[in-house]
Amino acid sequence: MDNNNDQTNDYTGYIFNFNASGEIVASKNGTDITGSWNEDNTAKNVSLYFNSADPVLNKLNDNWDVKQISSTQVNLENEGKPFSGKLNISNQ
Repeated sequence: MDNNNDQTNDYTGYIFNFNASGEIVASKNGTDITGSWNEDNTAKNVSLYFNSADPVLNKLNDNWDVKQISSTQVNLENEGKPFSGKLNISNQ
């Protein structure tokens, strides 16, 4: 997500759980980091926020445009501030 560079490998091993309450939990190696998410159906975007010392998760803190949704995958895109990139989240 830095300058449109593919940083997919930075997120290897993470499991993201989006709860209906607006809470998101990022789990990796037995550690859970809690954040928040919010969906804006009118603007067709999703806001993600992690209050974390982990710079990899902090790169997700922004508004993401929803590009495609299916029953198994959500494709998000962010252009600009502070990072640009694409985020593809899939069911496992």
